[in-house]
Amino acid sequence: MKWLKTLPGNIDRLAGATFALLCCKRFKDSYGIARVSKRLSVRAIVLRARYWGFTVEVNMAEGDERQSDPQPGLLFGDLSNDEDIARIESIEVPPDDSLAKILADVKASPVCGACKAGMPVIFGEGSPQADLMIIGEGPGVDDIHSEAPFQGPAGMLLNRMLAAINLARAECYLCNVIKCIPPGERKFSVEEIEDCRPFLLRQILAVNPRVIVALGALAAQTLLRSKKTISELRGQVFTLRLNDREIPLLPTFNPAYLLRVAEKKREAWEDLKLVRELLKK
Repeated sequence: MKWLKTLPGNIDRLAGATFALLCCKRFKDSYGIARVSKRLSVRAIVLRARYWGFTVEVNMAEGDERQSDPQPGLLFGDLSNDEDIARIESIEVPPDDSLAKILADVKASPVCGACKAGMPVIFGEGSPQADLMIIGEGPGVDDIHSEAPFQGPAGMLLNRMLAAINLARAECYLCNVIKCIPPGERKFSVEEIEDCRPFLLRQILAVNPRVIVALGALAAQTLLRSKKTISELRGQVFTLRLNDREIPLLPTFNPAYLLRVAEKKREAWEDLKLVRELLKK
């Protein structure tokens, strides 16, 4: 009857091993058990397994609940989630290209999906040799009258943000990914973004700034070919490699968003301080 005395302990060990295996990432990946131990950290799993006399190796950081990688092609076909990969992009540029030529091409282009005949083109504004280039997502209704980007309350906030790092709006070059306001209150389509992107890249090469600030998710994702959110991208300095240029690029929140979510202004200020340091180099 000795085995009866040890039975509870053996059952306990077996239960511990089963529990630990269920919590193991490899087991979850193989059998699709994803919700077991969702609230438990890996440290708790290992300690419990050792208590029952077992050691289980789990290749996850403590508390890590990683989701499976998104499938490619969800937004743009060639976007990457890995910012460590050196991405070098090349585009064809007409001889003696200039902002005036690019504007003429935008107005004459049948390709750019958001720009229709008779619609105002909000192309860009500022110094054509600016050290700092600020790129937003697309124009708003406040921009129609002046045909200049970043007007209205969001534009006034942007002016104050620039003044905080001792820059005047006129010293910068401001533009958007999309050059026209699409009909109706709607988001820009992937096709419209991709149609307008070559004009934006030509603008960057024509201005040749020392630093680029991407305001908002659409601008940052379009330039970096990233699926990450603006909250994930901000606070970091990336390098835009375009033809023979390498330009530091810093994503941050759009002023229009900061007007709605004021608590994010502190993070935006940290980003602006990074911009200021980059311009000092």
